[in-house]
Amino acid sequence: MQTIRTSDRPGPQGDATGARATPARLGRAPAAAAALLAAAALLLAAVQPGAAAVVDRSWKASVGAGGANGSATVAAFTAGTGAATLRLTALPRSAAVAVTIRAGTCAKPGTVAAVLPASRSTAAGKLSRTATLARAAVTKMKAARTLVLQVRSGSFARCAALRLVRSGSASPSPTTGSAIEVKAKDFAFTPGTISIAAGAPVTISFRNDDSGVPHGMSVGTSASAAPIAASAVITGVSRTTFTIPALAAGTYAIWCPVHPRMTATLVVGVAGGSTASPGATAAATATPQPTTAPTQAPTPEPTPYEPPPTYYPY
Repeated sequence: MQTIRTSDRPGPQGDATGARATPARLGRAPAAAAALLAAAALLLAAVQPGAAAVVDRSWKASVGAGGANGSATVAAFTAGTGAATLRLTALPRSAAVAVTIRAGTCAKPGTVAAVLPASRSTAAGKLSRTATLARAAVTKMKAARTLVLQVRSGSFARCAALRLVRSGSASPSPTTGSAIEVKAKDFAFTPGTISIAAGAPVTISFRNDDSGVPHGMSVGTSASAAPIAASAVITGVSRTTFTIPALAAGTYAIWCPVHPRMTATLVVGVAGGSTASPGATAAATATPQPTTAPTQAPTPEPTPYEPPPTYYPY
């Protein structure tokens, strides 16, 4: 029979040795809990989106031929930071994916403007995420005349031009009762990035301009999650309205439930500090002016023939 000593039994207010807990011992648990709460608060503050998430300009790219590998939307905020939203598909499965934004073209990529955090595709070869862009990266992007998005995964490589879809300062917020208009045309949403204020519902006027084609507009944390709000699926040309409920600040996904490759971005800022993009106010990249050929100097008139002095008989 095993003998259990009295000293091995926990005391009524003690530890496993039977010793009574002192005030110092009793204070350790609350102190540890307070430290954990403080660390959690710091982590939460670190991942919260910027307080002034007002879109100053945005770019959009279709990755792969005809968007076969998805799309990407990049937004620069007036606060100086930005966000890149990726909706990629048909990638190598369960593989590391590197995404880089460069100031240049696919033929001449140029210098690196931003390197997105390393990601990994799903078992289905998909990648859906939003990454924050630092001020330095946004500054380089704004200074660049052209931008490209490079996607690499092993031997897989794609390069897509980032098309400017919004430029300049943000438009004023819509007044109460007004609606933000979003169009579906040529299997794309216009505008590609919508910015609204947090903490208040917003009415969306969704217009399908693709004749005979069904489109819808869903809003959520990602295209793979259940939508927070969605319009009815309508066949163009037609229009419908729906309401996005009050949302917390952050970046949300917009997609068409019929055509998942149709995507856009919803940026929700702090209440009173964010703006919306009423109507289809997308500014295209400025078209370079044609170079004028240099003007050629006029051809001089031929000098009339004058015989030499010896020709004259006088």
